[in-house]
Amino acid sequence: MASDRTDFQNDDFSSAYDGAAATGMLHGAYHFALPDRSDAATQATYLLDHGGAPSGDGRTLPPMLDIEDDPYGDQCYGMSPENMVAWIRSFSDTVAARTHRLPTIYTSLRWWSACTGNSDALGDNPLFIAHYDEDVGTLPAGWEQETFWQYSDSGPLPGDQDVFHGTPEQLQALAADPSTSSGSAGSTSSSTPPTSTSTSAPPSTPPSTTSTPPSTTTPSTTTPDSPA
Repeated sequence: MASDRTDFQNDDFSSAYDGAAATGMLHGAYHFALPDRSDAATQATYLLDHGGAPSGDGRTLPPMLDIEDDPYGDQCYGMSPENMVAWIRSFSDTVAARTHRLPTIYTSLRWWSACTGNSDALGDNPLFIAHYDEDVGTLPAGWEQETFWQYSDSGPLPGDQDVFHGTPEQLQALAADPSTSSGSAGSTSSSTPPTSTSTSAPPSTPPSTTSTPPSTTTPSTTTPDSPA
């Protein structure tokens, strides 16, 4: 995590981010959303100004918005579904205006259904779905395919266990510098990518189309703990 609110920076973020970049791994940053603290544009700008902006090295994943249960109060931050969707849209638009990339959205079906009314308005953004099970389950409205799936909080790899849906080439395209790439700002994951093997797949019945090469990392250096 790089940041949350508009006044917090993770002290460990720079060393983790720079360390991953130095080894040649794909790397990125995420912002833990607290929509009741300030407007979305302010929080998106804070993320981009404090480590979340892509570096232009062709190996930086899009910034990620972590939107889930309020750890300090009401599950949905006291906001109506309509206002929550507008807040997330504003965050996404602010990131896209500066980076020419749509931010990834990390969430769960449970939270998305409760707090956005299962809105389909953000389906162009890459989806990082949290669902701890042997399959990815039902996705929130608007998405036909996840880009990343967090399937467990423990396993053979350090920390949470995540997989990318797609090929190594598609993952690299997601991290490509948009100023030098013809790719779109959204997810590069195809609904029917070539079959490949994941190095961090679940212990049973993994999706046959997931692939996370050994030389890559998912968008965050730490991941919150509230799955579906």
